[in-house]
Amino acid sequence: MVANSAGNATILIDNAMFVEQAVQPLEIIQFVYFALWGMYSVLFCVYIYFRGNLLNRTRKRPLIYPASLILLYLFITIHTILSTMSFNRALTSNTIIQLSYDPSFSLSAASEPDSRYREFLDFDFAAEVCYMIASLIADGILICRCYHLWTARKSIIAAPIMLFVLNFGLFLAGLVTEAREEEHSILPFLLRSSMELGQKALNLTLTLSVAFAAGTVVINLLLIVLIAGRIFWLAKTTNNASEHTSRTYSRLIVTILESGFLYTFSLLVTMGLLPVVNFATLLPITAQTMGIAPTLIMVRVDLSASAESVSTKEENV
Repeated sequence: MVANSAGNATILIDNAMFVEQAVQPLEIIQFVYFALWGMYSVLFCVYIYFRGNLLNRTRKRPLIYPASLILLYLFITIHTILSTMSFNRALTSNTIIQLSYDPSFSLSAASEPDSRYREFLDFDFAAEVCYMIASLIADGILICRCYHLWTARKSIIAAPIMLFVLNFGLFLAGLVTEAREEEHSILPFLLRSSMELGQKALNLTLTLSVAFAAGTVVINLLLIVLIAGRIFWLAKTTNNASEHTSRTYSRLIVTILESGFLYTFSLLVTMGLLPVVNFATLLPITAQTMGIAPTLIMVRVDLSASAESVSTKEENV
């Protein structure tokens, strides 16, 4: 039995139950997001290689794209590190174990939280800030692509920008609410959902987080449809397009749809698991897909362009 205390409260937790319900699930989640981060890192290195060695000699792109992808990778990497540190503090904090496994326990002046609980709050809050910044960068990349493809038509991106600002407000409101009320003391952290423990209504922080996720899904779907639709329209209206050019347009549309829906799908899965899994524990996984999606698009486009360049050189020999 593992004895955990906070103030005058004491709870005995069976070792096997603690490992089965808390340690193992969090280890699985960590394994998944570190595996995804490894894939993301490889993709990012491939993109940097193409950008610096192969395509930079013949193709010029606005600096906003490589700069944005570099910043996106840095913030997602920092988020991954901070999330890992917060997981470690959560598994070793007596206070959080009490909150997760003792329904009668609540923080009060008579039961001060331990130091690891405070460290968990700090690391988790910093990780969420990094997630918010990374999400803004990822959405901004899509908005810029849409803006350029639609020849700088402000009316086309008006709706996505309004949703973008609204989404930023939702996440910011969630962070401010969390910082003020420390609502981690209300929601159990160790994998369990608030719904599982019988809470009928979501607290304000979680409600805002879910609203942010839903808004992100809507923004991504809208921008992906606008970008793919524009490319499809350009392919159809190009009268002198060769068969090779038509195939290139088709591959580009498929690439954008497949890669773009990756992050949207991960958010939908996260929201679907809300009744059984705490929302915060899955953020590192969605963060990796957030970074993989735009980087994968650029890598696949660069690979295609590189192959075409090699083929053209061989034909000219």
